[in-house]
Parts: sequence; structure tokens; C-alpha cells
Amino acid sequence: MNSTSKEENIISIEFGSNIKVTTPAVFQHDTGQILKFINVPDGAEVQFSNSNSEKTSNRIIQESQVIIPDFLIAEGLEITAYVQYINEDSQTTKKKIIIPIIPRARPGDIVPGPEEESFRQQVEGIMQETKEIAESIRKDADSGKFNGQDYVITEEDKQEIIQEVKDSAAVFITEV
Repeated sequence: MNSTSKEENIISIEFGSNIKVTTPAVFQHDTGQILKFINVPDGAEVQFSNSNSEKTSNRIIQESQVIIPDFLIAEGLEITAYVQYINEDSQTTKKKIIIPIIPRARPGDIVPGPEEESFRQQVEGIMQETKEIAESIRKDADSGKFNGQDYVITEEDKQEIIQEVKDSAAVFITEV
């Protein structure tokens, strides 16, 4: 008995006694799709291709998973994947996976609604706000606002300074 299921971007595969499975379909242009193997060991190689491929795109199973190449999904053609076991003596293909791809139009750039700012407008706004803050701080610094002349030392400030001097002296004495 074999089984496959898809949740979000992860397709779980259990071959059982079968050597071939067909997964649930993936929409063209969906990126970051992952095959998760229930009963295939880490280190096995998965070789991906479609009818446009001259060579396979190979990935190694790690932590029971492998990522389906995004460029193959983007081509919109059914993907074939072979699970191959490789050791020093041989390369043996043991399993075959068919991944149907549902063709769809390529997503366009996200266009903001009439009341939404575009990403570029948001970044430009942040940059302008940062520039204005920096200019304001520069004006305050130039006018002497940060020179400390208006600062009044409280009794609490004095106690903190005394404690810091004592701590620094203790560290110095123990280091010498």
C-alpha cells in the first residue's frame, strides 16, 4: 500500500511495496515545494526531470526531505523523479515519483490598491523620515543641546557614580 498527501508545501510519500507513486498536483510557479519520505533513507539521491530536460537535477535526501527544483515547477510540465541508491559499487534506481503540475499564468507584480502604498513608496517614506530625524538631531547638537550644561546631578546619580568608581577600583586592584 502506498500513500501520498499534501499539506501546505510538503508532499508526504510512503511507497509501501510499490515502486511508483503519483503525488497530489502542484500549481505551476509555487516555490519551495518539499517531498517528505516516510520510508526512504537519508543519503538516497532524487533525480528530477521533465519532458524539457536533457539531464536530471539531482538532490540528496536529508532529514527525510528534498526540495523540488523551483525551475522545473515553473516550466509547468509534469515532473518525474527517480529515487536512486548510490554506494561505492553501484547506482540503483528503486523508486519513481510522478508530480503533476497544474499550469497557470505567471504571477504578476503585486499592485497596491488605490489606498495602499507600494513597497517602494513605503521604503522612500522610511528613508525620508530617517533623514528628517537625523537632521533634527544634528540641529540640536549644533545648538549645544547635548553639551550637558543644563544637567542637574541628583543624589541618586552621585551614589551610582561612587559605586561605579568603587567597582572599577576593586577590579583594578585585583588585576594588579
